Amino acid sequence: SPTYPTSEKEELAKIKSARLNIRVLTLIFLSNFFILSPKEKNIIKRINFNVKSLFMDHKVSEMLLNQRYWDIFTVTDNCSVKKAIRMMDEKKIGALLVHCPESNNPQDLTGILTERDIIELLSRKDDDLDNFKVKDIMSENIISVTSSQTAEEALALMIENQIRHLAVMEEGSLVGVLSMRDILKKK
Repeated sequence: SPTYPTSEKEELAKIKSARLNIRVLTLIFLSNFFILSPKEKNIIKRINFNVKSLFMDHKVSEMLLNQRYWDIFTVTDNCSVKKAIRMMDEKKIGALLVHCPESNNPQDLTGILTERDIIELLSRKDDDLDNFKVKDIMSENIISVTSSQTAEEALALMIENQIRHLAVMEEGSLVGVLSMRDILKKK
């Protein structure tokens, strides 16, 4: 094997460790949503490491700095589902925050539209998507964190509520959206 200066060896070790950590975290995360075989449960028990030590002490504010977009993408609740899907596809995002059309203020949140909401609509309805408004399928319960909370707290909220996106609020104002990808990418 090639000889690397100490710093390059350390960097390679970090990369290998991060890859393993992501695989393990994925398995642990999936265990909360799916029934695992006894063999898979045993793997999780044998791993027995402290997930917090990986990266969970990072603050939400740090993770927001590394996001692909600085913009917060929102739609009104009377927007068509088709238009919202186009926006999500164009921006390559998995959720849109929904605000009230009367105030037209992106801070006046009424819900969140996620990929899961769209999949549920597609699986239940044979109608044309043009017939549906965002308010027909959005989740009205917006779960949020503050930028001073840790990744561990944010991930715990996601797992507890079986969601992948959290609104980030400061003093009643929306400052960002945190996804599970943002948390896992931080390491």
